[in-house]
Amino acid sequence: MTNDIIDDIISYKEQDHCLKTKMRKVIIMAFPVNAALLDSLVLAVVAKEDTYGYKITQDIRIAVDVSESTLYPVLRRLQKEDNLETYDREFQVRNRRYYRVTDKGKASLSLYREDWKLHRKKIEDILFTQGEENNI
Repeated sequence: MTNDIIDDIISYKEQDHCLKTKMRKVIIMAFPVNAALLDSLVLAVVAKEDTYGYKITQDIRIAVDVSESTLYPVLRRLQKEDNLETYDREFQVRNRRYYRVTDKGKASLSLYREDWKLHRKKIEDILFTQGEENNI
């Protein structure tokens, strides 16, 4: 996308919330999300603070389009692999399940971050050849 198109999108976003949501989905859905990326995003969100499933989904939706039905199996798998642990806390007369990153989860997140840096560099080396980064 050129800068003019991005500026138009931002302008429309500011004018209309519905259009903002539609444009965000168009931009977000450009690249597929794999299991490793989802795992790393979940661990990063939960590493910031103990939190619950719906909030994790909302935080991740800033970057990728993910539903709660996709996220909960990821949370269960990360818990089964000892990357996350859970506890319940009462919220409005009901229990809400919170997730916390374990020491193993912190180590996994660290590895994901290093892998991402390498992956990102390789992709950027291909996408942004010398001199082209100023044209985008």
